[in-house]
Amino acid sequence: MRLKHPKIVLILLIIVSTVLLAGCGDGGLALPQQVEAAYTIKMQPVLNDLAESINNYYKARNDYNGNDIDQEEFRNETRKFVEGINSCYDDFQEIEAPRRLRGYHIAFSEAVGNYHKAALHFQDSIETDDWKEVFDHEVDAFAEMTNAKYALDRAEEEYQKYLDQ
Repeated sequence: MRLKHPKIVLILLIIVSTVLLAGCGDGGLALPQQVEAAYTIKMQPVLNDLAESINNYYKARNDYNGNDIDQEEFRNETRKFVEGINSCYDDFQEIEAPRRLRGYHIAFSEAVGNYHKAALHFQDSIETDDWKEVFDHEVDAFAEMTNAKYALDRAEEEYQKYLDQ
């Protein structure tokens, strides 16, 4: 499966490897490193579920545009996308960032918030049969997804600052 947002997975892998490597030299992790490792563990399912939801949605959209699935099946896939994004959003809201990863967390929070807004627009688009409303909601949804991509780029920059500390 090709990831549409491989940066999410890459950021997670970098966090895990950095935290684990930092603690291997002296036989254990210092308290700040333990907190950062715990954060990474809590973030992993959110990152995985977010990437999976996004990839599944784009696959369903491509299948619909290619006439491989019908409108009802596409609506069902969109509902799954909305549920997946909402679940990621809710799970992420429960995670508190360690001090040194707050910049990353804030930027990632913006991305998750944008995906959540996109999901709400997609939900509205499948609940109407008015094609103008569908179009308007989809334009807004894709604008939010673009904003999310920029926020993910900022999260990556913030993570790089964390690594450079």
